[in-house]
Amino acid sequence: MQVQDVLLSPAFRLLAVSIGSALVANCLTLLFRPALIGRGGERAVRLALARLGLPALHDMVLADALGHTQIDHLVRTTQGIVVIETKMFSGWITGTLYSAGWTQHLAGGRIRHRFQNPVRQNHRHCKAVEAAIIGLTVPVHGRILSAGRARFCKALEVVPIPVSALGQLVMDSPWMARVDSGELEAAWTRLETLARRTPQLRRLHRLEVRARPTPELVLTERMAWALLPVGALSLAVGLVPMLLCG
Repeated sequence: MQVQDVLLSPAFRLLAVSIGSALVANCLTLLFRPALIGRGGERAVRLALARLGLPALHDMVLADALGHTQIDHLVRTTQGIVVIETKMFSGWITGTLYSAGWTQHLAGGRIRHRFQNPVRQNHRHCKAVEAAIIGLTVPVHGRILSAGRARFCKALEVVPIPVSALGQLVMDSPWMARVDSGELEAAWTRLETLARRTPQLRRLHRLEVRARPTPELVLTERMAWALLPVGALSLAVGLVPMLLCG
């Protein structure tokens, strides 16, 4: 059998389509799925906060000492401002409260993905909020919310709070004092004013994020972009003869 006959055979074309579609699907997943999943988690928290009836600001960008930082949710409570970092975790998560990064284990531990410790990440957010309301005696509390189905190691199991416990997170706690209502109103008004600048600051924030990507992210994106044309070519090899031959 000649090479041309092999390339035009139904079995080869089917194999090419299968390999190409798998490569394209996996590359697109690596490139775009994290952002889509993150937005899904933030949407779930936004709806939960709306049901609680608490004033909240979402997806806000603030300037800080390092440039610009994006905050998932700010919630106004009688005991201060709660800064929420939402993570759509899955798999098994390991790390410590103070480590630079946490590790996500998938597929029975065969796949590992290291990401920035969200406690540290949210610490920067809290500092940005404190700087924004400087001069006002309003406490700023940082919280990590898990909107996924991940399981956490013993060192982390009390750190991320599930969305189902959001009400307990933002409602009044008996051991925390209430904030002066005038100070709280002034702080929230200032934050609302700054939130209106988010559309202008978002582009600057994105440029800063792209300028300092993590090594893991760089490797993943390079691999995905390198394999994407291979998958597209494989799809073309399998589909074009089918279309031409009817």
